[in-house]
Amino acid sequence: MKFRNCMLYKLPTQYLVLEMFNVYILCSRSFTSSASAYLNFQENFRVFLSKGRLDEALTLFYNSNISHTQQTYADFFHACARHGYLSQGQALHRHMLNTHNRNVSPNIRNESCVMFSKMLADYRPNEFAYASVLSSCDPEFGRQVHAHAMKTCLDAYTYVANALITMYTNTDDKTLCKDEASEAWMVFKFLNSRNLVTWNSMIAAFQTRGKWKEALNLFSLMRQDFNIGFDRATLLSILSSLDYGNHVITSCLNYCSQIHSLAIKTWFISEIGVITALAKAYAELGAEISDIYNLFLETNGKRDIVSWTAFITIFSENDPEKSLRMFSELCKSGSIPDLHTYSIVLKACASQVTDRHTLSIHSQILKYGFENDTVLANALIHAYGRSGSLTESKKITYLSNIYKIKTKEPI
Repeated sequence: MKFRNCMLYKLPTQYLVLEMFNVYILCSRSFTSSASAYLNFQENFRVFLSKGRLDEALTLFYNSNISHTQQTYADFFHACARHGYLSQGQALHRHMLNTHNRNVSPNIRNESCVMFSKMLADYRPNEFAYASVLSSCDPEFGRQVHAHAMKTCLDAYTYVANALITMYTNTDDKTLCKDEASEAWMVFKFLNSRNLVTWNSMIAAFQTRGKWKEALNLFSLMRQDFNIGFDRATLLSILSSLDYGNHVITSCLNYCSQIHSLAIKTWFISEIGVITALAKAYAELGAEISDIYNLFLETNGKRDIVSWTAFITIFSENDPEKSLRMFSELCKSGSIPDLHTYSIVLKACASQVTDRHTLSIHSQILKYGFENDTVLANALIHAYGRSGSLTESKKITYLSNIYKIKTKEPI
């Protein structure tokens, strides 16, 4: 049988951005979202882009509770190209494709597998073809692709191995552990050429399975490879891996302090995402609330809605008054809270004697059109009830039930 090698051509950044957008157009589906929430997102989004604050725009984008349009992706790709943010553009491209893969129907997934099978009749796949099909196929077909890649010796290519680790990690097999014959671990173990993505993928695999010891040990091994280093994603996975059980809380707190020192030494502490992850880890491990507040002060001038919400969440449980003051600072800063922020600050309102704060938050929820959100309605009912305003609580319950009847939601 005659094979012809598939070729991959390198394109300039502006063409790459254009191709990313074209892919999205082909893959896009119809989405619906709350008009008010969408307008709220767009208002902040436009401000960030107009001022060149792409990091904040990206954070808002990734954490917003709405479905994004083709135009939003296009604006982001053009902004990344204009400011030379190639890595951010590539990350956005991956997000776009992952979003499509999550929403794509099983029939389209099957078509991808069928197309790959037909290709084998005339073409010899290269490493990029293997990686592409592995990103969209189910584990059963993925194992067959893995076997075929082994026959062609392309499973040893780092790009293919990374896709295999991700594919096996995303299966429902929760037994991932270094002591077991896990496919993902075996791919990593026998791979000679590992890059940063390989290490990060394997650490994330352990982290998602709750194998915090394995994740920390792997990070220690990674630090011994002077050709690799680590990045922001590595630190975020490690901080998320720390176990919060009482039997290991002291050792994990010490490790968190070491990660904190490492972040300072390597300047990753300047990134808002790293500081936020550190604060969340310290809070879960029972660190002094004053130390966490010092971290909050260090974020002055670079906070985004995600970091604001994270710190408000931490203090809503430990110091509700301070949490409410933080929310007030958030509003004065010009940032607009999202659904999750409102739900968190309402928990702090529930600890107050009067309903003064709850009424203020409720007026903002009405202003931005979030009143029909079920989570916020329940949070309002709880906050009004805890502060003794049973009449307001009953009103929210009544209006919520009316909305569910109109939209035919289960009551």
